Amino acid sequence: MRAVVVFAFLVVGISGAALPEEQRTVIRKRGVHYLSNIRVISGEKSNDDEANKSADSAVFHYFGGPILSNPEVFAVLWNENTRFQDEMDMFYRHMSEGRYMNFFQEYNVEGQEPFGVGKYLGSHVCSTCDNGNMDISVDEVVAALTQLILDGSVPYPNKNSYYAISFPPEYRVVVGEDVACVTYCGIHESFQFQGMDVAYAILPDLGSSGCEYGCGAHSVLENTFSVASHEFAEAITDPVTGVPTWIDSNGMELADTCAHQAVFVSEDEDSFVVQSLWSNAAMDCVDPMEPLPNQNDYCRDHNSAAATLALFGGKTLRGCRDVKSRGYCQHPILGFEARLFCPITCGVRDDDEGLGVALQALGFPEVPPSCAAALSGEYLVHCLEGGDIGAVIRRYCPCVCNDEMIRSLRQ
Repeated sequence: MRAVVVFAFLVVGISGAALPEEQRTVIRKRGVHYLSNIRVISGEKSNDDEANKSADSAVFHYFGGPILSNPEVFAVLWNENTRFQDEMDMFYRHMSEGRYMNFFQEYNVEGQEPFGVGKYLGSHVCSTCDNGNMDISVDEVVAALTQLILDGSVPYPNKNSYYAISFPPEYRVVVGEDVACVTYCGIHESFQFQGMDVAYAILPDLGSSGCEYGCGAHSVLENTFSVASHEFAEAITDPVTGVPTWIDSNGMELADTCAHQAVFVSEDEDSFVVQSLWSNAAMDCVDPMEPLPNQNDYCRDHNSAAATLALFGGKTLRGCRDVKSRGYCQHPILGFEARLFCPITCGVRDDDEGLGVALQALGFPEVPPSCAAALSGEYLVHCLEGGDIGAVIRRYCPCVCNDEMIRSLRQ
């Protein structure tokens, strides 16, 4: 039986975005969801209903908040009984300084510092944080971290700082109405330090207090890696509490849509786990350690075409080449689906009104009638921008609105 998942919702005002009025208040849903009877293996869809709901309609929008463009990571262990110090040192070094950071370049925004390689600054076992209480408030965590900064035990923060705070077995941190190992497996927040917003994460021990039953389907260490990567990705792309940066219209953050989908990684003879992340370009959960395939190849062969058209047509399709060879591009019933999933193979969807309707809803009275028109005039610039217009164009024209084709059009 599923546990009831309870969350403390943070209602935030939207800035820097052109969402319709009814979407101007967005709930940011924090943390990795705790799931009872979790049954997830690598590559399968999560059985988190909230994540699946978001995945079915996900497009992440840029709301103007800050990012951690070059994250500087420091790990804090609450006391000497906190586990996996050496393993997490290895993990955060790869995450901040390795190819993982390449994934976030998809979410670069013109006028904002682009995502790049970060630094791992090390770890510290705190000898003064633990006051004997195993149930801890978030205020106690912030107070302890602040003191560590003031006494020089951890690096002084800057705009890219991220403190990953891990706890020993049986310790539970309460964040508002959220309780570790009851409603969350990991959570990230920010606090004010001398006028600066500082990002941090709370990472309970996943082998105790109930976390062993609802925070992953793998070993305790593998689940720890996965949850830590979830919080790291979201802190990079949405670091400040109450100031949204990259979230979707359901209030989900970048890793929520793909929650509990583990990817096993080997890097420089080290092995660890990351969670898959949502890609607006692929419109899917992807392995963040691997580059997206060439956009045109992706659009020719993406399996969603095969799955959807096979559902309607009752035939097994290997990809968009089959769609064209079997006449689906102009099929009176299946044509729309064929052109939706195979816009390059079938030709740009000149008869699709969805793009125009969506852009009109964003306040543009004159809208391009097709994806080809979306790549002309004033709309060309929106193709790669992070606002809602760009998100709509990329969603309706996924294989036309991409770097490679835009560069060729500009030449």
